[in-house]
Amino acid sequence: MFCRRRVRMARLKGPAAPYRLGPMLNVGFLAAVGAALAAAPALCPKAIEEGWRHENGALFSPAELEHRNDIDLDNIHGFTEVVAELKRRGATVVVLLIPPRPLVLGAPGLDVGEVAATYQGARQLFRGMGMEVPDLLAAALGMPPGPERFFRLTDPHWSQSGARLAAEAAAAAVRGLPVAKQLGAERFQSEFAYDVDDYDRGGWSGSLAKVCGPPVFTEKMRVMRTRPLAEAAVGLLDEVATPPVTLLASSYGIGAYGLPGFLSESLGSSVLPIAVGGGQVFTPLRVYLASDEYGQRVSPLMVWVIDPAHLSTRRNARSPGFREATTYRQLTAAVHGSCDAKRTVRVAEKTAGPGRTVLHTGLTGVEAGSHYLQLDAAALKGQSLEVFVRYASGVEETVEVRPDGRTPPAVRRFVSFQSGLPAQVTDVGVVLEKGVPSSLVSATVCRTR
Repeated sequence: MFCRRRVRMARLKGPAAPYRLGPMLNVGFLAAVGAALAAAPALCPKAIEEGWRHENGALFSPAELEHRNDIDLDNIHGFTEVVAELKRRGATVVVLLIPPRPLVLGAPGLDVGEVAATYQGARQLFRGMGMEVPDLLAAALGMPPGPERFFRLTDPHWSQSGARLAAEAAAAAVRGLPVAKQLGAERFQSEFAYDVDDYDRGGWSGSLAKVCGPPVFTEKMRVMRTRPLAEAAVGLLDEVATPPVTLLASSYGIGAYGLPGFLSESLGSSVLPIAVGGGQVFTPLRVYLASDEYGQRVSPLMVWVIDPAHLSTRRNARSPGFREATTYRQLTAAVHGSCDAKRTVRVAEKTAGPGRTVLHTGLTGVEAGSHYLQLDAAALKGQSLEVFVRYASGVEETVEVRPDGRTPPAVRRFVSFQSGLPAQVTDVGVVLEKGVPSSLVSATVCRTR
């Protein structure tokens, strides 16, 4: 039994609280935007009532300023198990822990010390699991004054400068580690591609326009394009090697923000980017673990972008939550990869309709903890289902397998058997909700080794 533990994250003290400049905040940045503040457009009354703020040249949403974050550690052992298996398979994991934007951009009423301490607490949590976690908060606050900061002023994401700094921090984190010997063989160059208007592509400007009408806050973004300086010589029948670096990210990893290209530049290696907008912490990992690339070769280096705000909250309602046991019941199975012929114990295919369908019965030699279930049911698309497992001891449990709304329907689903139950697994099946059309479900019982 794991006791309930929470790491409390700080909140702003309210819009009327006095601004207190912390020792880490860059005073030069505040001076640089002083002229812009004098001519800054005003927020409409409705936006102010909803909690929007425009301070120190930056636009802040109500969620950034008012949302309380608690890291719920009830099921942290599941996360630890996933990371341990990735490392056992030869992966070095670097976590780019996104620093709190209000702290970096100088939002008023912020308890600087508490927010900074909470960030460092989350950083230590991941470092304790054996991952490399560079201090992006210190790097962001240490950027010299200039026209572009670590974060964009009207968008929750990092700027091109911020993405480049994050990529350089990832490269510095692995310098001197064994994985560095597998990197650095290629050279890349990033160059200007085009400008895009913030309102046209979303961001806080677009969200605020829904409240106040036509946008009054706009910000241009320079989009970079990265190219190799030497094209690889690949014949028509040659297999293209899987990149040695995999990037796992939500929208922070989308190409327009520059991180994939800057990683290639800094690491000297091609990058497989898996970026799922709104995917929070686990959806990109889920997509990667079910991919052919992961099945063929585990990337020697995984760069995982994590926003601390998503460690417990579910701003995107259908994303898998950090605290939910069912999230880890799926990931601790998926980390073993798609089942190959050597590890396949039994395969069953049946048409399942609403209600209960037994897929495997009379199983022998299937032990919880050393086996898992792989489901192929693309026809179910975004439907939820439950997997029920019956043990020789007579105990039966159910595991909810809920889609997150952002994982492609064809992605396989995985479920681990409860390692805490010593009994042998005897029967496995699924339960579909009412109204779900009958679909062919393939269920494979696999060995973890």
